[in-house]
Amino acid sequence: MRTTRCEAEAGFDDSHIRDGGRGRPSPGTEPARTVHVKVDQPLYQALAQRAEAESVSVSLVIRRALRRYLLA
Repeated sequence: MRTTRCEAEAGFDDSHIRDGGRGRPSPGTEPARTVHVKVDQPLYQALAQRAEAESVSVSLVIRRALRRYLLA
């Protein structure tokens, strides 16, 4: 216990830790915007099932669907 206390009092060398910024990285090259959307239960269930089937996040399924719909 004494050793741990002495090490703690001496401080922590954080020079090897880089500052990566806050939060998760953006999915693209530009800063991402967060959009909140409400969906009904059947739509969410379909969304969650698709995400699980593809082993991806719900957010990724939504982004893919929006790209197909808006950028096609």
